[in-house]
Amino acid sequence: MDLKLDPYTIGGVVAISAGGYLIIKAYNNYGAVSVWNSIGMVTIGSALVWGGVRIFSAKSTGEKKKETAQIKEDVTKAIAAVGEESAEVAAAEFTQSQREKLAKKGHALADGSFPIRNKQDLKNAVKSWGLAKKSNKAKAKKFIKLRAKQLGAMNEIPSTW
Repeated sequence: MDLKLDPYTIGGVVAISAGGYLIIKAYNNYGAVSVWNSIGMVTIGSALVWGGVRIFSAKSTGEKKKETAQIKEDVTKAIAAVGEESAEVAAAEFTQSQREKLAKKGHALADGSFPIRNKQDLKNAVKSWGLAKKSNKAKAKKFIKLRAKQLGAMNEIPSTW
């Protein structure tokens, strides 16, 4: 079990424990002290338990910023994928002979599909990957990742890949 001891976990456990202790103490001392004293201890104990649960479930500002940044990046990539250029236009910009030459160089799949010469071609390949035949999708994704690595453009690959 991976136990994460950050300030929120520690604060939550301490507050819940202190609240529980006060509630138990109020119950055990009910006859020995005034009713108002017991009510006060139960109230404060309950507030500590409630606050402890809130603290325990809170996230740090840094974690929230990381999540927000990741969401913004994913949304930006999704918007770019929809872009003005359609996949058909991107696919039509290479002739069959160009595709064959690129395949021989290792810049396209063996059948000439997904030609990737540069980062813009890589972006186009990522956009058009969804149009690949079902039997070719895994091979195409693997090839696109390989070319992205070769071009030093792994940041162009969606985080869900």
